[in-house]
Amino acid sequence: MRLITVILFVIISMASALGFTSSQVDSMLLIVRKGGNVSQTVNEFFRFLNKEQFTDSLVSFPSSSSQDAMRREMYYWAGEWYYDKQEYDKALLCVEQALPLFQNNDVSRSDCLGLLAICCVRKGQFASAIRYGRESVEILRVVGDNDRLSSAYNTLAGIYMAAGHPQDARQFIHKGIECAHKADNKGRLAILLGMASEVYAKSGDYVNALAYANRAYTMDSAGGRKPKMAVRLSQRAAALSGLKRYGEAEQAYKSAIAMLREFGNIHSVGIDLNQLGFLYLKRASVAQAIPCFEEAATIFARMGDMYNRVNSHKGLYECYWESDPVRAKKALSMFVKLRDSLYSQSTAEAIARYSVEFSNTQLKTENEMIKQQYEHLKRWQLLLTSVLLLIAVCIVITVFLYVRRRRKEVQITQTDLSFSSASSDSVVRLSSDKVVTPESKGNSGGKAPVDTSDNQFVIALRNAVEQRIKNGSPRVSDIASDLCVSIPTLRRRLKESTGESPKTFVMSMQLERAKKLLTECPLMLIGDVATNSGFEDVKSFSQSFKIFEGISPSAYRKKMM
Repeated sequence: MRLITVILFVIISMASALGFTSSQVDSMLLIVRKGGNVSQTVNEFFRFLNKEQFTDSLVSFPSSSSQDAMRREMYYWAGEWYYDKQEYDKALLCVEQALPLFQNNDVSRSDCLGLLAICCVRKGQFASAIRYGRESVEILRVVGDNDRLSSAYNTLAGIYMAAGHPQDARQFIHKGIECAHKADNKGRLAILLGMASEVYAKSGDYVNALAYANRAYTMDSAGGRKPKMAVRLSQRAAALSGLKRYGEAEQAYKSAIAMLREFGNIHSVGIDLNQLGFLYLKRASVAQAIPCFEEAATIFARMGDMYNRVNSHKGLYECYWESDPVRAKKALSMFVKLRDSLYSQSTAEAIARYSVEFSNTQLKTENEMIKQQYEHLKRWQLLLTSVLLLIAVCIVITVFLYVRRRRKEVQITQTDLSFSSASSDSVVRLSSDKVVTPESKGNSGGKAPVDTSDNQFVIALRNAVEQRIKNGSPRVSDIASDLCVSIPTLRRRLKESTGESPKTFVMSMQLERAKKLLTECPLMLIGDVATNSGFEDVKSFSQSFKIFEGISPSAYRKKMM
């Protein structure tokens, strides 16, 4: 065991030197799962995340820390990492391992449940996603955190919509909007309005869908949230397409795709390519539709997103079925294979959900009858082996007919089952409220939190950063303390307000001050400029300045003189 641990640590070190990412996380998880040096490996993992700027501060565990606590944090954050890298199978496995280690019904467990729910959506496991989403909501209702609760309701609405229940999704999205108003979080409200647009579009109410999308776009535009503006354009395009304003819808999709590519949101690019492809089919522009579906299929195959990949192959089949029978057959074969895998799974889960939520007595009775029949056959197994084989065949036929009949009863048939894209905004958004450190799971020392209004928050943040720069210690942890918020909250608020991480925000303000000193104080030494801009030394200042501005501080001064 020690030899294996040593070998794996050598692999990690080599991967770190070569700049590998997911493979490095794989290796570290393997050590922890095999019972290796947990403390050393977990600390190495969080150093890796901090180096990759995935966390805003370095998390470390003393050797005396509980191994369960260290495993819990590593599994959870590995799930976050894999989800961000769009490796959904690995993300789901990690978060499933983390959940039992969250013993208390607090916001930390709620965050874990939320991430688990969106991972299940990516794999088409809608019943499980709903169960986790509901548990997350119940925890937050007890806690009374309206901000997080609005996000949880948004998640639940997205799950119900993806599962083909837009009418159920409406009640959750309206509850989320109500909570966002109470929390006075404009960024969150824009997200919920965008989700409302998708829910109403799925219900066929394209007029309201367009109105919600326009409101969301206006709010994100006013807040300068460009990545979210791209998503709002996608939602607006879907509503325009439903209203048969195809020309406007095409331009909106193209603009959204270009912006999404710029911001690296490849998953949403794939969803929009599918939608644009179907729009081209409505306009009989097959030649334009084919490359859209082909690129989307490639994106979803790489990500392991079976739910959205189905639509890509369905579109390719519709493109080829008249002009190219060979390709049409190939596309149809893949579509049926993916559809049947997703369909059988979601159908069984939908039946269970239907029974729980609507108290379907008939369904319970029939399930009980099948269970009794199976137990009866089991009692005869030892005595009549040959008869049992025949009965087993009958059971298979009975179950097959039962599944077909239940599909009709819950109105989830091959033609009616919606395989339209899951909301990129609802699923991606679920990972925005996360726990960064073990210390941040507590309260903020009993102090009153900072005002959640976007503008007031950014103003307060800039004031705190400016003061810290003047004092020569612009650390994220100190700034969070000055604002009476935890580091995860600061990170989340800043992401929603400006799209930047705290490190990037602080660095930009330091460089703004440095540029001002370079131009307004031509006799000041570069070292003094670095010190007065909050940098620890001239070397780090010069490196940061060159990375952000493209030239050295002295060259910048000469250029501006």
